[in-house]
Amino acid sequence: MSDNQKFSIDLTNDSKFKKEFILTASAAEISKAVDADIAERAKTFKLAGFSKAGGAPVSLVKRQIGKQVMSEHIDKLIQEAIVKVITDYNLNVSGMPAIDIKEFNLEGEIKISIAVNITADVPQIDLSDEKFRIETLELNVGEDDLNQAKNALIKMVVSYKEAPEGHAAEVGDAVIIDFEGKLNGEEFEGNKAEQIRIDIGDGNFIKDFEDKLVGLKKGDEKTLHVKFPSDYNEPKLAGQEVDFQVKVHDILVRDKSVDISEELLKRFELDSLDRLDEMIREKILQDFNSIVRLRSKKHLFDKIDAVIDFELPQEMVEGDFNNMWKEVSQKIANGSLNKSEDVARSELEAIAKRRVKLGLILADLAKKNNIIITEEDINNAKNAEKARRPDQAAAIDEFFSKQENRNILQGAILEEKVVDFILGKVQTFAISVTTTEFNEKYAKEIQDLVNDK
Repeated sequence: MSDNQKFSIDLTNDSKFKKEFILTASAAEISKAVDADIAERAKTFKLAGFSKAGGAPVSLVKRQIGKQVMSEHIDKLIQEAIVKVITDYNLNVSGMPAIDIKEFNLEGEIKISIAVNITADVPQIDLSDEKFRIETLELNVGEDDLNQAKNALIKMVVSYKEAPEGHAAEVGDAVIIDFEGKLNGEEFEGNKAEQIRIDIGDGNFIKDFEDKLVGLKKGDEKTLHVKFPSDYNEPKLAGQEVDFQVKVHDILVRDKSVDISEELLKRFELDSLDRLDEMIREKILQDFNSIVRLRSKKHLFDKIDAVIDFELPQEMVEGDFNNMWKEVSQKIANGSLNKSEDVARSELEAIAKRRVKLGLILADLAKKNNIIITEEDINNAKNAEKARRPDQAAAIDEFFSKQENRNILQGAILEEKVVDFILGKVQTFAISVTTTEFNEKYAKEIQDLVNDK
C-alpha cells in the first residue's frame, strides 16, 4: 500500500473502452483516521449541556456524527483513488466512474469497485477538407415577400369598421361567415365553422375559397365550388372540388382615416419607411436562416458520418439503442408498430451508432477548441423560450431549476455552438432561391426534418 494513501489498487478489467479496478484499504487505518477526526471536532462541537469552551465527550460526538465522518473519509479515499488511476494509467475518461462497495468489514478490509469508461479515440478532423463541403440556401427577398410581411404588420395597426349597406366584399376586407363543406356529399374533418372571421387575401384559408368570397354581401347565402390545391396536406382533399355552403353575417372594411404608414413607424419606433422595409427584410432573412439551418446541419452531419470512422464504445451504443427501443416495445405491445420488429431493430441500431459517433465527435471538437457553455448562454436560451411563451415564464424558470433539465439545455446549447464552429470552418456553396422556389424544392425536405426531430 502507498505510505500516504493507505490503499492499493488492482486492475481487474482492461478492455479498450472500460477499465475496472478494485480499491483495497485497511478498515483499521480508516477507523483510526475517523476517530482522530472526531476527537478534533469534539473540541468545538456544540452539544446540548456542554459548553463550547470545554468541548463535548468524544463518545457522544461519535454517536452523533460517526457515520457521517466515516462516509466523508470513504468518499475522500475513493476520490484519491480515482485521481490516481486516471493519472497512473493516463486515462481519458467519459462521464463519472461507477462506484460499488464490494466489502465493508471494519475488522478487516474495505474493497470498492471503480469502473471507468474510456472515451473513444476520435481522429483529428480537417474541417476545411473538400470532403466536408456542403450546400447552403440563401433567400432572394423579393417585393412580394416584403409586401406579404408588411401586410401582416399592417394587421397589427389597422382598424376595421362595419361596411356600408350593400358593400360587396373586396380583397383586404374581413368577412364574418358560417360555412359547411361537403366532398361528394360527405362531411370531412374541419368541414364547418360558425361566426368565423376571414381576412380576404391573407392566405390563411385556401386561395380559391378566399377568392370566391370576393363580391359577396352581408346576408348572402351561397354555394361556393372550391378546388383544393394538389399539394394540400390532407391527401383525401388534395386536388378535390368541394362544395361549401356559406352564409355572410357581416363585412368589415378598413378605416381609411387611419394613416397606416404613420402608425407602423410609431409602433416600431422608426423614422422612415425605408428603415421599416430594412427591418422587415432583416426579419425575413433571420426567420429563413433559422429554418434552413436545420437542413444545413443535417447535410453537415451526413458528411461527417460518412467521412469519419472509428471504433465506438459498444456500451454507449447499446445504451442509446435500449433507450429508443423502449418506445418501440410499447408499440409492439399495443400493436401500433407499422413495420416488422427486425426492420425496426436494424433502423434503431444504425441511428444509435450515428448518434453516438456524432456525439463523440462534437464533444471532442468542443474540448479541443475550448467551446464551453456560459451562464449567459443558459440565460439567453431561457429568455428566448420565455419570449416565445411569455405566459409560461414562471413554469419555464421552474422547469430549468431542476438539474436534469438544465443538463439537457446545456447539451443542446453546446451542440449548437459546436455546429456554429463547424459551419464556420467547412467549405460551403450557396444556392440563391426565391420564396416560390424554396417552397417548391426544399420546404417539404425541411418539414420532414422537423417531423423527425
